[in-house]
Amino acid sequence: MSSCTVHVTVHLDYDVWDHRETEAIRVSRHGRADAYPPQGQRATGQWDGTNTAAVAEAIAHRFGLDDEERARAVCVEAAAAIEQSDPRWIVTFEV
Repeated sequence: MSSCTVHVTVHLDYDVWDHRETEAIRVSRHGRADAYPPQGQRATGQWDGTNTAAVAEAIAHRFGLDDEERARAVCVEAAAAIEQSDPRWIVTFEV
């Protein structure tokens, strides 16, 4: 079975006034419908801490991959792109 690289983007609602209220509101992936994590599963909190990459990876893994991909996906990179107009994390998996 051959592997491929998959990029999943975790989009944030970044609260500039209170970073503790930032949350993951949407997960996107090229060629697929966007996923919207339900309230309570958006990792509301501070998205600039030391474990933030792991949180982004977990959300991307859960909402950005299908069941078959989740079983064998390995995260190879999680990179922040905290731009004012579209703050997000881009998570790359080898599937």
